[in-house]
Amino acid sequence: MDVSAIRNIRDRSTISLNDAKRRLDVLNDVRALSSGTLATLTGHRDYTTLDLIHNDFITFVNITIPRTRYRTWMDAWARFWKDDTK
Repeated sequence: MDVSAIRNIRDRSTISLNDAKRRLDVLNDVRALSSGTLATLTGHRDYTTLDLIHNDFITFVNITIPRTRYRTWMDAWARFWKDDTK
């Protein structure tokens, strides 16, 4: 775990160290999602499409994580997919 990254997140807001660690863990989990997992979640099999969805998901989490309390990447996915499929 990169302690300086946690401190950076914490210093930019008034969240606790535990919240900063959880946010960083969720973001790292989002970045590490495999194409197979994304294919299962979306039904898409084309790697180009999966890469685009993954990049959009990473961007979505980066933008929303400061004001949203995702417990896991799956919570973030549920919000992302719901918003993305409207």
